[in-house]
Amino acid sequence: MDNKQQYWKGLDELHRTPEFEQHRYNEFAEKLPTSKIIKEDEFALTSNRRDFLKFMGFGITAATLTACTQAPIKNAVPYAVKPAEVDPGIPDYYATTCYGCDANCSLLVKTRDGRPIKIEGNPDSQVFRGGVCAVGQGTVLSLYDLSRLSNPTKRGPEIKEEDHNFFQQNEISWVELDKAVKNALAQGGNIRILTGTINSPSTLDLIEKFISKHPGTKHIQYDASSSVSALRQAHQAAFGKNVVPGYRFEDCKTVVSFAADFLGTWISPVEYMRQYANARKAERGKEMLQHFQIESTLSLTGSNADYRATASPSQMGAALIKLHNLIAAKAGAAPAGTSNLELAGNILTHAANALWKSKGTSIVVCGINDMHLQTITAAINNMLGNYGNTLDLAGYSMQKMGD
Repeated sequence: MDNKQQYWKGLDELHRTPEFEQHRYNEFAEKLPTSKIIKEDEFALTSNRRDFLKFMGFGITAATLTACTQAPIKNAVPYAVKPAEVDPGIPDYYATTCYGCDANCSLLVKTRDGRPIKIEGNPDSQVFRGGVCAVGQGTVLSLYDLSRLSNPTKRGPEIKEEDHNFFQQNEISWVELDKAVKNALAQGGNIRILTGTINSPSTLDLIEKFISKHPGTKHIQYDASSSVSALRQAHQAAFGKNVVPGYRFEDCKTVVSFAADFLGTWISPVEYMRQYANARKAERGKEMLQHFQIESTLSLTGSNADYRATASPSQMGAALIKLHNLIAAKAGAAPAGTSNLELAGNILTHAANALWKSKGTSIVVCGINDMHLQTITAAINNMLGNYGNTLDLAGYSMQKMGD
């Protein structure tokens, strides 16, 4: 029950007499004694430190006096019937999956009185191992976004696309939405389910059941940034599997990256960062991972590399071909073309020697969304015997499935 008791300082305030109302709106009837505090000639630009502090003190005092207003009354209402799972003041934690990006990290969400207030990585995750990126940390703010849609919308032909109130004018109730969808499904025809990347087995199972009930349905996964579709197409052409392979950086002794910022933005940076950190630990009797980076602009991954060289985007193809031919010469395979490119510090030659020395425990990655370059990258990894060791086509990644 709300506590709405009111208190008065006296009978004048209770009865709101005319004298009280006049005094209330003229609480500071006397003028501020500015003439006694500062003089007009002290406003000159030649004021000293003492005058400056006098001006500041007077300004803060005046602002404080004019800002004195009555604070609104806030009522604390206890639970009439408290839910069993809610204890006021004691937080609860829930395990969930992040959908801030396509990496889909495992999360622990801290909630207080049913409201999510903090996100952290789930330490029990065998893939992400308690890690979460800044995007995942910020997703909790989207739950308190006043601009989010509160109801479903239905596009009407009379609404123009440039109309700023498009969504508000097309809001419908959930009952209307269900009715409209059921009527449309009853008519049959071609049905398309458009989603982003979905790697939830339960959600994919529901979509499969829907498709089996409506045979004319196709599920289309679309990502705003489809940065690895060429990678999947290259593996489809080479191995018959349209997948993103699972990368095991922690089992590597040598990594060569061509414009792939795998510690910052490429595919699953939180997962790769944990693996990379384990492989870079300086431990007795353990060979630390050696990292070569070729890129056009400095990235987070490039800043951590042992050897780094810059190359323009137009040189990446020639650099990959040169590395392929150097490895092919050692493996007795055919070259992929001709390239005489050599970057600063003979980095390609040094990278080829390090890769050949660590066959089966190395990875070559390319962050350029070009099928030809990804095919050359897959050929280099195949000559080095990395597939089945540091590259896994059986335990492939379910991320970035959009084309």
